[in-house]
Amino acid sequence: MSKTGIEVMVDLSGSEGNAFVVMGIVGKILRQIDSKMDAKYKADAMSGDYENLLKVTNEYVDLIDTSNSYPEILGNVKVETTIIRD
Repeated sequence: MSKTGIEVMVDLSGSEGNAFVVMGIVGKILRQIDSKMDAKYKADAMSGDYENLLKVTNEYVDLIDTSNSYPEILGNVKVETTIIRD
């Protein structure tokens, strides 16, 4: 298995952080690349707890947690916002 180099940004503290949502997003990406990779990802991701899911997901894509809820697994992320005023 090789990392795809694709970034997936999610807020793991919100509804996007649901395990099924994470697997659905990543699974859709991997199916487009290689259906065998998708099947392996799902088997590996479901073989443990939520932290295992995050670790496995990060082996396939660059999982970026915009909430910084899991820095020990995914590292800290600085997300910058730009405010545009009229």
